[in-house]
Formats: sequence, C-alpha cells, structure tokens
Amino acid sequence: MGVRKQPSSFWCCHENIAGYMATHLTLLICSYLPQSSLPLVALVSSSFNAAAISRLYNSLFFGHRHAKRYLMEATSFSSVVGRPGLGVHVRHIDIRAVPLLKTSHHPRFLRDCNTAISLAKNLVSFKCTPRNVLAPLLLPLIGNQKNLGSLRIYAGLTTVQSNLLVSKISNLHELSLDAASWNILDRLSEWTGTLRASLQSLTLYGCQDLNMPLIESVLKEIPNLRALHCTGAPRVDQTSLLLLLSSSLPRLESLALTVTENAKSLDPFESASLYHLRCLAVDLVCADSPGPGFTALKSTLKFLQNAPLQSFSIRLPDAQIRLGHLAVKDYLLKYFALSLRRIAAIDCSLENDTLYAIFHGCPNLERVELDVPTRHLDNFITYLSCNGNVHTLIDLEGHNTHGERLALSAPSVRWLFGAVNSLKTIVSDARVWTRNVKSSQEPTFERKPPIGGGNHWFIPPSAYFNMRP
Repeated sequence: MGVRKQPSSFWCCHENIAGYMATHLTLLICSYLPQSSLPLVALVSSSFNAAAISRLYNSLFFGHRHAKRYLMEATSFSSVVGRPGLGVHVRHIDIRAVPLLKTSHHPRFLRDCNTAISLAKNLVSFKCTPRNVLAPLLLPLIGNQKNLGSLRIYAGLTTVQSNLLVSKISNLHELSLDAASWNILDRLSEWTGTLRASLQSLTLYGCQDLNMPLIESVLKEIPNLRALHCTGAPRVDQTSLLLLLSSSLPRLESLALTVTENAKSLDPFESASLYHLRCLAVDLVCADSPGPGFTALKSTLKFLQNAPLQSFSIRLPDAQIRLGHLAVKDYLLKYFALSLRRIAAIDCSLENDTLYAIFHGCPNLERVELDVPTRHLDNFITYLSCNGNVHTLIDLEGHNTHGERLALSAPSVRWLFGAVNSLKTIVSDARVWTRNVKSSQEPTFERKPPIGGGNHWFIPPSAYFNMRP
C-alpha cells in the first residue's frame, strides 16, 4: 500500500499555526527584554524586528532629560515622523517636558508632536502635563480619539479649546485634569454626562475654581464612578465632600481628598456607606501645623470605618512633622488593620512606636512606602521583621532629618534581605533591588532602573485599583 498523502490544506494550516507561534514567541521574548536592548534585537531577523519595533514604539515618552538633550539626539516623535508606518504601533503618548527655543516652546518639537499624534491611529492613552502646550496638539488628538480611553492634561484651557474637548471626546474611562480653568470646569458636568457609560476614574488636581456645587452637579452625571481623586482645591472641604460621596457614589473604590484641620467636623456618630472603598489618599493641609491630636484625620478615618481599605496614603505639609501615633493606632489600625495591604507615608516622619504598631498590627501588609530611617536601620529592621508578610519596601528618600540624606547602600540592602525573609523588592536611590532565590544557593541581588509611572502621588498602584475593560 502506498503512503497516503496529506492534502495541501493540511500543510497550509500547520504552516499558519507555526507562523503564529513564532510571532507570539518573539513578542513574548521581547516583552522580557529591557528597552535599551530592543534596537539590537531588531537586527536579528525579520520576526524579531517586527516584535521589537512594535514594543519600541508602543509608547512615545518625552521628559526633562530628553528636553535638555533636544537637537543632540533624535526623539521618538521625530522617528515616527520620519517613518510614518511606525504610527500604527503607538498606543501611549506621555509628554512631561517641552524643549525651549530662547523663551518659547521649540516649534520643531511641537510640529513633530503634532504630526506623530496624527499618525497614531491606535492611540489609547495621552498625557500632556506642561503648561500651555496642549493647544497646538488638540486638533490631531481629537482626530484620533476613536480608541482613546485615558486622558491626562494640563487643563488651563480657553473656551474654544474646552468646547472642542467636550464635544469631540466621548469614550474615556479615565480623565485627569490638572489646574483646570473655569472654562473647562463650567462644561465638566456636560462632559461627564457624555462619558456616563464609560468613565470609571476622575481626577481633579489643583483646580482653584472648583467648588462643592460644581462637584455635586458632576457626580450626579456619573453615579457609577469607581475612582475620584480631588486634591488641591481650596474651595472644597472634606466634610461636605465625604457626605456627598456617601450618598452619591456607593460603588466608589478609590478616593483622594484634601483634609484641612480647621474644617467643620463630621458627626462622630455617623459613618459613610462606602462599602467598596479600597484605596484612600489623604493630603493633610493646615494653616500652621496640625495639632498633636490630628483631629480632622481622626474624624475622616472614623467616618470611613466601614470601608474595606487595602491601600492608605498620607502626605503632610512639612516633612519634619511626625504623624501622630494615636491617630495611627487608635483610628487607622483600629478600623483597617486586618484589611490593609499597602501604606505610604509621604513627606512625614514616623515614630518608632508607630512603626512597630503598623508592622505588628497589620498581618496582611505587603507593600510599605516611607522614608527609611537609614541612621537607625537596626531598629527599623527589628520592627519590619516582626511582620512576616511585607514583600516590597520603597524608600521615598524624603528629607525628614537634618543634614545629608543617606540612601540605602548595598550592605544595608543585603542586611534587610537577610533579616526579613518575606522581602522580595527594595526601591531606593533610583535603583530596584530584587531578591533571586535559587535552590541550594544564597540569595543574589540585582540593580535595575526603576520604572516611573508619572502618576500623581495619590494614585494607587494597579495591584490595588485597576481599570476594567
């Protein structure tokens, strides 16, 4: 009997599967490689070239370091302009600085940005935080808003610019406005009404004209909002805002607000109905310095006692101020010790008793962000080792002590890893130290450049709050 031949369609099918697997494999390999290695990887073969190029131009980023070296090296925007076919790979654009020509924004850079945005037909997120830069980029941005889901801008806009945004962009799930002018705030309730079906997160940062009637009109349009971050608005007091949120946003999961010590107090016998609130960030503001009792902070925490908080961040007005031990022990830990997984203390000092109370009282704590007391590291390690669950330590490198700030050295990091078995990652002094435990070998340490998200300090990490598709 002769050997039966397989039909040609059989081999075509297998060739297609093999080609798909090869493409998927190269994409997977490139996803694990550092960004700096991708240009060399692109020279290996055509399949690696396609995978590396796709990842290289997935995000276009321009920061202060690039602005200082502008015209000395090519930018990702100029590369896309030079090769328009690369525009289909662009999903994210993040502009944090703009180079200057004498005293004005460099026109060549703005022209390149304008063209690159026009070519980015698959744009998903757009960030532009420098002042007075958005105007020349507005029209191409609106033209590519079909897939745009996340928008963060410096929102000092004119009436015409505000009208363009409100009338043309209508499918956002995340909106962040920095220093918004009255022109855009006046149209915000109309805009959020348009975004009602998709908007999940709203951030209003440093909006001087924002007031409670305006917030109330906005929240009426988006009752299913999952995240509200409202800080730096002097006309908004926390008491009115918390009462409004308790009745208007029952599904709220992430909240950031400014707490003023001299604001009117909440009813001590009343508590919020925010049963889904998992992330809380408090920006504590006061005329002089907070009293030893931190009355406003205690009142806020007591009001939110029914929330299953997993992430808590706090920032004080002065790094020399110590966060009150009683406020932490009798309020934060009393209500949330069993649910807390992350604590971040920004621009503030923590007493030894407070550190011990946090590490000893929060059995599920896994991520800590604070100014590590390098001069008294032995005490800190003693407190941290009693937890047994913390796997990530982030040294915020504040200036809470007089004199020169000492960053964590390699021996200090090795000491921490050796004394705290649960610790897997330490971030300090622009380095990410990771523990690699192999069978029958001592732990090894690697220094990696940290990944900067460019988010506001009060935005929780994605592990604790993430956007749903």
